[in-house]
Amino acid sequence: MLGTVSFIGGAVFVVFAKRNLGVSDAGYGLLLLPPSIGGVVGAWLAPRLRSRSLSLVLSASIASSGVSYVVISRLSSALAVGLLLGVSAAGTVVWNVLTLALRQRLIPNELLGRVGASYRFLVYLGMPFGALAGGLIANSFGPRTAIAVVGAGLLASGIAIKFSITDTPANPAPIHTS
Repeated sequence: MLGTVSFIGGAVFVVFAKRNLGVSDAGYGLLLLPPSIGGVVGAWLAPRLRSRSLSLVLSASIASSGVSYVVISRLSSALAVGLLLGVSAAGTVVWNVLTLALRQRLIPNELLGRVGASYRFLVYLGMPFGALAGGLIANSFGPRTAIAVVGAGLLASGIAIKFSITDTPANPAPIHTS
């Protein structure tokens, strides 16, 4: 679901940036710099957050992206949007690092490749549907609405994650198959 929701915005973000933020082509390139920095910050933060409540950290990582996109949908400042894209990217990378580490700890080695491939397949499967939905929403209601829908979807996902994940210890015992 996260791939689908994220690509609602991914499909229309250039239009949003050009039309609503008024950035030039070079300005759009610069707008992609803060998320890159945010991704590095997220990669640095993830191992430091590992000992915290898994449901809380994963929930907060996705919810922070959601709040960022809700606010982005209302802004007209490229600088503020860039900074919030950095926050969103940090949350996304924290999610990616911690969920991958969790799968590596819990899934038996002989199944890890298949589980990882299945996970990526499901994420990528949702992306074209998200892009289609983003285009339809932006065409009908404007790119700001599509960006707001991303935020609402990520925020709702973050809240749902908090109540659907049972916390695991920092280093749970792996599951072994015989």
